[in-house]
Amino acid sequence: MSPDSPTTAEIAPDPQLEKRTRRRFSAPEKLRLLAQADALAHGEQGAWLRRNGLYAAQLSAWRKQQTEHGLEGLQSQAPGRKAADPRE
Repeated sequence: MSPDSPTTAEIAPDPQLEKRTRRRFSAPEKLRLLAQADALAHGEQGAWLRRNGLYAAQLSAWRKQQTEHGLEGLQSQAPGRKAADPRE
């Protein structure tokens, strides 16, 4: 480095990156994504997951929820643990 160059550089933070939030999927959107994943040919799912920013585990969990509880299983649920005692 030359003596004329500044030693510290100011970098302005991007406001969109300051607060990151989790993506939330509605039940119809989950059904649409599951249908698209099921229609893929063998070997295409990995690229499709990367394009959509999804994980295979998400699809597995959504399929399990749909099998066990139907469309209601795909609805958003309250975060956190359920109370051990129903009176709590």
